[in-house]
Amino acid sequence: MRKASVISVIVAGVIIIAGIIVCAFGGAYAKKDNFMLFPASENGESVYKYDFTGQEIARISITTEDADVYFKRGGESSYIEIYNFNANYYKLSSENNLITFTQVSDVASMFKFWEGGFSFKGMRYIFRFDADKDENRRVVVNLAEGTQIPAISVASETGKTVISSMSLTSDVTLNLAGASAVLDKVTLDGTLAVSSNAGSLAVKDSSFSSFFIPGASAEASVSGVQADLCRWEMKSGKVSAENVTAAEFAISTNDAQVSVKNLLSDKISAISVSGQLVFTLADSLDSHSGELTSKSGAIFADGVHYTSSFTLPGDDGERTLNVTSDSGSVSVEGTE
Repeated sequence: MRKASVISVIVAGVIIIAGIIVCAFGGAYAKKDNFMLFPASENGESVYKYDFTGQEIARISITTEDADVYFKRGGESSYIEIYNFNANYYKLSSENNLITFTQVSDVASMFKFWEGGFSFKGMRYIFRFDADKDENRRVVVNLAEGTQIPAISVASETGKTVISSMSLTSDVTLNLAGASAVLDKVTLDGTLAVSSNAGSLAVKDSSFSSFFIPGASAEASVSGVQADLCRWEMKSGKVSAENVTAAEFAISTNDAQVSVKNLLSDKISAISVSGQLVFTLADSLDSHSGELTSKSGAIFADGVHYTSSFTLPGDDGERTLNVTSDSGSVSVEGTE
């Protein structure tokens, strides 16, 4: 063997040994600092965990294509867990007090570009092209007791987002596209804003400072909700609500079907182009002032049919109810 070849073999061997040593030390230090280099196996599932306990986080932003997203509270640790994802097909970052998770469809997630250059996610992912699991992909965010996040946002194409049994001082924004969301026993000292193209929303036994549904085409089910302000804008779809208490309640729709039962509010307004509007109040119709009008649809006030308009008898001006429709029917009933 030529001398140059021998030297090359020796150098290559030294580099390999050095690489193994560096990797071993890196793995040991990562384990010591509770940093996961690779996803772990847990009950037959792949899970990567990032712990942000004690960090001052201003916002958590999650964007998924088909994964489910869960928010929960408990224990002394705050963390995000990523289940059944190939590491090459998502981005997770924590910088400038912002935690961001983004599901991506190709290996471009290994590169991070910015003005003037780019960085590499890591050599350890190059040879990890194991199949991306199609079942039960999900992101779980756990907030330790007492931890508050000022802003939370989730954008999902077809997955499910669940927030339950939590009290938060947060503004929560959900962009559902064709996905679904469930909020159960949630208290927000902030605003809930939900937009959707063809998804579904279920909210139960929850309270918010403000509850907005801006320009949605969705199926919405709401029960046992309290808010200072409810403002729902529905392009199409269906709204079924009951036991809603709000200082101000406003809804507008193109052709969505709206039914709100046991509604208690000092200021109620509804506008519809062609969708049916049905309201049952938690108090008497006589306690409100305002007008029910429809250009060509039927109007019913306490079960009595009127042709085009009905003026409510209340005269104090403090509690108002105004409903307007172009061609949809309007029905409002009070409770004695």
